[in-house]
Amino acid sequence: MKQFLFFAVNIIFLFVLFNAHGQVFEGVIRGEVIDGETQRPLPGATVLVSDMSPALGSVTDDAGKFSIKKVPVGRHKIIVTYIGYGDVVLSSREVISGKELYVRVELSESPVVAKEVIVSAKKDRGEPLNEMAIVSAKTFTVEETSKYAGSWGDPSRMASRFAGVTISTDERNDIVVRGNSPSGMLWRLDGVDIPNPNHFSVAGSSGGAISMINNNLLDNSDFFTGAFPAEYGNAVSAVFDLHMRKGNNEKHEYFAQFGVNGFELGAEGPFSKQKKSSYLFSYRYSTLAVLDKLGVSIIDAVPVFQDLSFKLNFPLKKGAISVFGIGGYSKAEFEPVADSSRWHDNNSYFGERTGSGMGVFAVNYFRPAGQDSYFKIILSSSVNKPFYSKDSLDYNYVSYKYSEADYLSGRYSLHGFYNTRLGNKLKIKAGIIENNIFIHNEVNFYSWNPVYSKTSYSSINKNTWLSQAYFQGKYLLSTHWSLNGGFYGMFLFLNNRYSIEPRLSIKYAPGAVHSFSLGYGFHSQMQPLPVYYVQVNDNSGNVIYPNKNLDFIRSQHIVFSYERMFNEYLKVKTELYYQNITGSALGNTNPVYSLLNFGAGDDILTGETFNNNGIGKNYGAELTLEKYLNKGWYFLATGSLFNSEYRDGNKVWRNTRFNTQYAWNVLGGKEFKAGKNNVIGINLTIVNIGGQRYIPIDLSASQLSGAEVFIDSLAFTKQYSPYSRVDIRIRYRFNHKKYSQELAIELGNVFNRKNVDFMYYDKYSESIKYKYQLPRIPIVFYRIEF
Repeated sequence: MKQFLFFAVNIIFLFVLFNAHGQVFEGVIRGEVIDGETQRPLPGATVLVSDMSPALGSVTDDAGKFSIKKVPVGRHKIIVTYIGYGDVVLSSREVISGKELYVRVELSESPVVAKEVIVSAKKDRGEPLNEMAIVSAKTFTVEETSKYAGSWGDPSRMASRFAGVTISTDERNDIVVRGNSPSGMLWRLDGVDIPNPNHFSVAGSSGGAISMINNNLLDNSDFFTGAFPAEYGNAVSAVFDLHMRKGNNEKHEYFAQFGVNGFELGAEGPFSKQKKSSYLFSYRYSTLAVLDKLGVSIIDAVPVFQDLSFKLNFPLKKGAISVFGIGGYSKAEFEPVADSSRWHDNNSYFGERTGSGMGVFAVNYFRPAGQDSYFKIILSSSVNKPFYSKDSLDYNYVSYKYSEADYLSGRYSLHGFYNTRLGNKLKIKAGIIENNIFIHNEVNFYSWNPVYSKTSYSSINKNTWLSQAYFQGKYLLSTHWSLNGGFYGMFLFLNNRYSIEPRLSIKYAPGAVHSFSLGYGFHSQMQPLPVYYVQVNDNSGNVIYPNKNLDFIRSQHIVFSYERMFNEYLKVKTELYYQNITGSALGNTNPVYSLLNFGAGDDILTGETFNNNGIGKNYGAELTLEKYLNKGWYFLATGSLFNSEYRDGNKVWRNTRFNTQYAWNVLGGKEFKAGKNNVIGINLTIVNIGGQRYIPIDLSASQLSGAEVFIDSLAFTKQYSPYSRVDIRIRYRFNHKKYSQELAIELGNVFNRKNVDFMYYDKYSESIKYKYQLPRIPIVFYRIEF
């Protein structure tokens, strides 16, 4: 620890020493101001950099565009005003040299006009972008995904610091929201429901080892933890609603960086300045793979991954067309040592190959429909392909195949919606989503003793349709009361299962500083697609699909929220919630087995057949105290107390695997000026989570059988020690006249705590052993923009 701090301070000191300048460098703030409901430009809006003396400013043109030049580098407060609309305040936005700061501001029309005076309020920056959301919602900025120590530029790892959100293991970014399985989450990007956007994903999961979502290309986005608006469906846990920004349509800009997320190159700029079309793209390749090719070996199974993200934007006379996509591939191979004297546990003589591929391609057409309405049509295709294989060496060092799994699923989708405003009190949004879903799985297990045999768990090539529709509206009852409501519907053609789901929330804001909210949401979700196609041979030897008629898992979520703003930068928020779950999948062979406990390391295909008799409940209280970045410092403190239970096939109520019962996070940071143009930042994160639940292993029975035997009657009664972790990040931003650099040095798990990941029976030593999560890890990040 001391050596790391000494090294980090000296590196930063050298950067400061060799990059000190007396001249103050300047940058540009540019952007657009639009009506948040109709998406039409607002000409004549005033944009001020209010912390300057005298203040710098601009007025938007007929296209809602503005540009403010010669802004000194550093953080600034931007205020946007327009007659008849509520003000928007953007605090502590960082202006750097070499890259323009582009801001897209959506204003909301003020509901009340009396005696020529507009009654308006400044929008809290923590409020979600989606105005249909009242409870359990938070917007997050691109900066937060990289600023928080331990987030690694990953939206999921960043969100794990929010109230009600925990991690299942720090080796992956799967997140647990209010005790729900990580598989209950929905990922959406620019209106497209996308598959698991992570490298090294697992079939049925929503996370992976490294995010494929590039935070350099993101705009501000929303994260929902329950009772979400009617436009989101096929999810019972949480929703990530991500937005990819447009490329700079006036100037070509470039960046390069390396860090834990890989070596990366990116560019953006105009195709045509006259037509205002633009491009934006980024490519990444595994850092460890590059080092391995250079002869620097750090770990045995080198994670090799690469991904490409892009967005093209083409304005039209009326509306716009955008094309965007994400594609990536990852793999890691572990080869066992052909030396039995060095074998010390099961893993010593097993070889593994694991990884995944994912791709999304979409075309988005936007067109205004009058002054107060617009519609969008989005065509997309996506595919997800996790894979896994395992083999074993015998004492003659001959390799035998043990298992192999290739999962392939995807969809072709059409999403169309219409958004309109009726007067200044009522807003309506309605849409449909049609999905053609396909699946192609090959899962086999092999046995070599006493004779060779191959067992096929899954060999399918099927497709089906999923239809979705929604209608939602927001009505301002008065200056203090607002009402949101709607319906979502889903129909699965595979088995003719359907769901009609009401959503309703109400907000009371008696003053400008505090508000009360109450929300209700009925949600449903398909079971993981491979589960429907579990194959079994009947008495005649014919292949049947016993899980084909499984119904959706269904959830009713009630949330009460109170929020108070102490000042412009400090707020407290508390939420109480209750979630009732029905229709969850329970095992027929093993009645303790429930998909409510499905986690990142699990195999979605075990040959188990299911019924829909499972029920569960999650309830708890959450507290958030947040100070936004101001005068160089910020902090976020969150705490959660909760309970998560399910009823198994024996009618016994049990803890879920994720019932850690409590979690708290404290994180913050301070920025210091280093000369006239440069900044040093120190960020700290402290995490403490109750231990995850597990099923004990019967050691005697395992020794007799030569394989793991669990004590199902004690399922999830035991708990690992609490998870604890401290991360620290030191950042240095250097601005030159025409480019800027950033160097960050991070130490993860500062005190090298051994957090248990899982326990397992090692038949080599005939004992129970533990697999631990990430040890202390030093990380270096460097970025240049020009």
